[in-house]
Amino acid sequence: MATKKKQYANPFMKVKVSEDAVSLYNQALSFKASGQYEVAVETYEQAIQLRPNFVEAYYNKGNALRELKKFEEAIASYDLAIRFKPDFAMAYFTKGNACKEIEKFELALECYDRAIELNPW
Repeated sequence: MATKKKQYANPFMKVKVSEDAVSLYNQALSFKASGQYEVAVETYEQAIQLRPNFVEAYYNKGNALRELKKFEEAIASYDLAIRFKPDFAMAYFTKGNACKEIEKFELALECYDRAIELNPW
């Protein structure tokens, strides 16, 4: 079965991407790595539309949102990653970092404690 291709609207470059969730996720990772955080967030959202329980996409969307200083949105994205994978220690840790940035220190400590419980490193 052939995969549909579409032109992705990106202000920096034109990239043809596959509409499947993993391909979109990989594109989003590339956008994030090159500092194109807004485009990355949009692309993670597209991947999530195709696979609503895509834990890694929620997590990395949160990371891109944190880079954009959109901490409340990042926390919401980490919460969705945690909802689908309750033992995701790194999601708790990065959620804690986002909470710390907006001075929600008690919630940050709870997140760090939970991350340590799950993975004492």
